[in-house]
Amino acid sequence: MKNESLLSELFDKKILKVLNVFFENKDQEFHLREISSTSKVPLASTHRIVKKLADMGLIQYIEIKKFKLLKWSDSDKARKLELLFVGRKNPLEFFKDLIKEIEAITTIILYGTPSRDGADLLIIGNEINANDIKSATTKTKEKFGFTVNTLLLNDEQFDQMNRMGLYPKNKKIIYQR
Repeated sequence: MKNESLLSELFDKKILKVLNVFFENKDQEFHLREISSTSKVPLASTHRIVKKLADMGLIQYIEIKKFKLLKWSDSDKARKLELLFVGRKNPLEFFKDLIKEIEAITTIILYGTPSRDGADLLIIGNEINANDIKSATTKTKEKFGFTVNTLLLNDEQFDQMNRMGLYPKNKKIIYQR
């Protein structure tokens, strides 16, 4: 969590540790003891925290006979809390981390100012596989609800278009190999 130091000053560290277990494994179901051991929070404290989170509608119980499992809820309240902890500037970082491993990419430029819902990127390199970029944009949209619009250009195309003044908006290099 990037905001962890600020949040740890505002909230109980045990609550943050338990929440972090769910944030890192949103689709996973846990037994109470698993949450306790993973978060390194005592079992009694974990029980108290989980009960409070369930009462707030952030965690849901799944009962299988006598066995109770816990899972992060898909409610609006849970998504809002997750955005608070994960932060709104993470979608671009997430996208960048997905595509910077593509060796054909030399530069990623943020074109204009990003909004809350999306950003425009110029992706520069030679012989970039468009399917890899499309996959990354889809994953970013699914995870954050953030739309990344991309324009793929080779080095020569970008230089020519830049000299012609076709990119007048603010540009910021967010990655360069």
